[in-house]
Amino acid sequence: MDWFNIVSLVFSAIGCVTGCAALVQTHNANKISEKSLGVGEEANVLSSESNGLSSDANQIGEDANLIAGRSVEVTSDQRTYEWAAQFDAKTGVMAVINDCGFRASDVRVVVRLEDETIGDVHADDVAGFKQVEFELPLVCEKLREETAKRNEFVIGPVFVRLDIYVSWITDLGMHRSIHSKQGFGYAKRKKILS
Repeated sequence: MDWFNIVSLVFSAIGCVTGCAALVQTHNANKISEKSLGVGEEANVLSSESNGLSSDANQIGEDANLIAGRSVEVTSDQRTYEWAAQFDAKTGVMAVINDCGFRASDVRVVVRLEDETIGDVHADDVAGFKQVEFELPLVCEKLREETAKRNEFVIGPVFVRLDIYVSWITDLGMHRSIHSKQGFGYAKRKKILS
């Protein structure tokens, strides 16, 4: 054997060992690549879920901001609404007056006499200094009864005591209500409800 064959044989052996090592490394690299693909797919799924959670969190944040803004509006609604009532004994008509410059919506007025509702009216919108009118014939009847009960020794005006309930919504959406007990007689006087 000559040197040339020996050198060839050594290089062939080295090439064979190198090829086998390359095959093992390629096999390992393929396994690692498969694992990284699985991890990448899991990362994509987690990323998608994360995006969904982030979107939900953004929506919750927007809702919270709306609620907070609405709370600020409601707490800043410190306007003082004043209501008054006037009864005309000749016509039997009661007027409940929005006695301020602010608009009131969804206004409901309930009038009760001795635990009996004798008037119930609703108005969608009552502008400032405007009024809601409704008939209360039972009040006129009670005034006549009270007058008939009087004798010559009783001095003073005749009146009927009424419970008046007013509920409304302010310009900024705040629900408010008042209850007042007032006496109404033959004199047509404006009574402040408080």
